Amino acid sequence: GWDIRLTADGQTYEYHTDETGDVLVDCTQNRALAAQSINIVELADLRTTSLIEMRRRVGDEFVLKSTVREPAEIEAIVDILDVPMLLRSATECTEVFRLVFMTSNGAQTIGTICRGDTRLIRGDQGFWSGQDADAPPEFSSIIGPYFADEPLPTIPS
Repeated sequence: GWDIRLTADGQTYEYHTDETGDVLVDCTQNRALAAQSINIVELADLRTTSLIEMRRRVGDEFVLKSTVREPAEIEAIVDILDVPMLLRSATECTEVFRLVFMTSNGAQTIGTICRGDTRLIRGDQGFWSGQDADAPPEFSSIIGPYFADEPLPTIPS
């Protein structure tokens, strides 16, 4: 393929194409998006998780609903989160669930899902910079069974 670099007003723009030039990828934009994303598995050291507490909001508190101890189950949850997540402005909504990952570096708490925003994921670790992100689409499906006695919140129809 082709590697095309253009410079204008001190800014360099980079594009890659296939051999024919039919497929064009804007690498400048992709790099800018990558700079605005985080991988919480790497940043919170979630690969060292020994157990996960699944907590659900009841009033102002988070009540323990289940505990994940099986290494294969922990790995499946961590694998889904092991992707770059694009940061976005924090919302005013209050998360419904909290997952507490017990890692070799201590507890790492991640809040997720709020009414009207089922993809929300957030934390209070410094790497969030006070922002939220969108969890991978399959995340709510994998954590749903751990809250099986209560339905996952859905967007009102």
